[in-house]
Amino acid sequence: MSAGELIPEAGLVDMDMSLVPMGSSRMGASGNSIVGRFGPTRWKLRVLVNLAEASEAREWDPWIANRVDLGETFTAWRLLRLKPRAGILTPDGALTLTVNAPTDQVTIGGVGVDGLSKGDMISYRTAANGYYLGMVQANVAASAGSVTPTLRPKPMAKHATTPAVRRVQALGEFELSTPLEPFDDYSTRQIAFEAIQIVR
Repeated sequence: MSAGELIPEAGLVDMDMSLVPMGSSRMGASGNSIVGRFGPTRWKLRVLVNLAEASEAREWDPWIANRVDLGETFTAWRLLRLKPRAGILTPDGALTLTVNAPTDQVTIGGVGVDGLSKGDMISYRTAANGYYLGMVQANVAASAGSVTPTLRPKPMAKHATTPAVRRVQALGEFELSTPLEPFDDYSTRQIAFEAIQIVR
C-alpha cells in the first residue's frame, strides 16, 4: 500500500463530493466584508461503507491503518458519476490535453464524436504530479475530434509528458479530514468519514 492508493470498493454505499472554497468566512451580514482566499477550491469527499462480510472488513482495516498511522493519501472518484452521461465511444488512453486556465477550459483531443454533458467529471495528472479533478459546467459537443469544456474548479497546469486524461472514473487525491477508529474483524459494521482533496 502507498500514498495515492485507490480507495477500496468493498461495501461502498455512497462516495460523493462537493466543492469547498478555501477561505475565511465573511465577518458581517452586509455583504461588504472581504473573504480571504487561502488557496484553490477543493473537493470534499464523503464516504459511507456498510461491511456485510468479514472479508470486506479485512480489505478496509489495513487501508484505514495506513491512512491514520502513516497519513497516506488516496485516490477516489464520484461513485455515481463513473463515466460521462452520454457515454463514450473512444478510449481514454489515447486522449490529448491542452489547458487554458485563464478561460477555465481544457481542450481534449482524440475524442471522435464524444461530447460532454453538464456534471461530467474530468481528471488528469498535474505538472507537480498530482491530480486535477474538474466538473463540466455545460453541455459541449465534439468538433473535429476535440471537445472544449469549461470546468470547475479552475484547471491546473498539466503533466509535461503523461497527463493521463480520464473521463471514466475521474480521480482526485485526498487525505482524511475526520478521525477513524480501528475496528475488529467482523461484519455488520458501518464506516463513515470525510476527506479533503490534495492539490499539487
